Amino acid sequence: MTLYLMPNLSSVQRLGEPLTCVECSPLEILAFIQKNFGPLNLMIEHAGMSELAIYERTREVFERYRLPFDAPPPE
Repeated sequence: MTLYLMPNLSSVQRLGEPLTCVECSPLEILAFIQKNFGPLNLMIEHAGMSELAIYERTREVFERYRLPFDAPPPE
């Protein structure tokens, strides 16, 4: 779903590989995440998830996109 919302995509086919990959700029992904974390956290809160669950979901998003995440967990 994230790729669908990215402003720019490129396709890449590596020599000798049968499949083509779709890529977007890591900086665009980071900007997308920064812009949309507020609304995402609101939806998660409305779903009744705990602060720890929100923290873990946030960490998972950062890990999925191979972005650094060093925020301490909630107490």
